[in-house]
Amino acid sequence: MGNKIDLDEADFLEYFADDPLTRVILIYQEGARDGRRLLQALRQSCRKKPVVILKSGRTPLGKIATFSHTASLSGEDGLYDAAFSQAGAIRAANLTEMIEITKVLATQPPMPGRSVGVLSTSGSLGAMTADAIFEEGLQLASWSQSTFAKVRQVAPDWVNVKNPMDIGPSGIFPTALEAVFSDPNADGYVLIPVIPYAIIEIWQRVGVPIQKILGNWPQLRTEAKGKPVVTVLLGGKEWLDQLKELGGDAIAAVSSPEAAAKALAALARIYQLQNAD
Repeated sequence: MGNKIDLDEADFLEYFADDPLTRVILIYQEGARDGRRLLQALRQSCRKKPVVILKSGRTPLGKIATFSHTASLSGEDGLYDAAFSQAGAIRAANLTEMIEITKVLATQPPMPGRSVGVLSTSGSLGAMTADAIFEEGLQLASWSQSTFAKVRQVAPDWVNVKNPMDIGPSGIFPTALEAVFSDPNADGYVLIPVIPYAIIEIWQRVGVPIQKILGNWPQLRTEAKGKPVVTVLLGGKEWLDQLKELGGDAIAAVSSPEAAAKALAALARIYQLQNAD
């Protein structure tokens, strides 16, 4: 848009909101020439598809840099924040978060409620995810008795089958995944398959396929019945490549519990907006 001599964010919002090839709208925002029109365009667009905004000029130094860049006044950040929230837009804190959240929104369905199921092989990451879920205004789902029974039947005594479900190195990930995906009390899921790669290498040397270790994700994904699934992927490149190959289009990957929770909160908000009438 350059210096927005003829077209600005509102024009592009109106265009992409009706573009059948656009799933998610991303905006890098500095200032607004017509705040009222921008808010109106945001409201209309957010009812049709997700809008993710990364705004600079949040700090005094950022405002100076913004003005030097385009001679645009970035305005009071709190006002923009309130306007974005009121319209239903998702505000990203940084470029990485913007890209990751957008990938989730482009591949996962809206979340019909606010209850989240967490399956993790790491207790610490599960706890951090619980914090992030609470901070985003979501809640942890209460597992059904059927889920408890399915997992407890194969789990060692030390496995925590509560939510977040921390199964550690128990080797029951496929069974646990199938159980939580079929749980009616969860509206969406966070998966955290963190396993020391040295263990994976040993298993693979003796001919154990990764599907045996973590399950057939595309097949199991059907158990989630149209609910969003976000996977926190951590580790070296070789391990991450294998996980992405295993999951294919069945997973939406992010790099932190915070990004996973924020993405699910956005999907819950999108569901509310699209079903407001």
